[in-house]
Amino acid sequence: MFFNWEIHSTKKEILGYTCQKAKVNYRSRYYTAYFTTSIAFETGPWKFYGLPGCIL
Repeated sequence: MFFNWEIHSTKKEILGYTCQKAKVNYRSRYYTAYFTTSIAFETGPWKFYGLPGCIL
């Protein structure tokens, strides 16, 4: 499954990592995720993946 993520410039610190905001529309719902490129795995919870880093 491919998600069309919209990456924003907004940043936030989570668990000591600088994370960047991303949004996606999935089945008519909008989801917001924060990801960090400091963790080299391109993964996230459930089906959400495809960002250039780990979703925290």
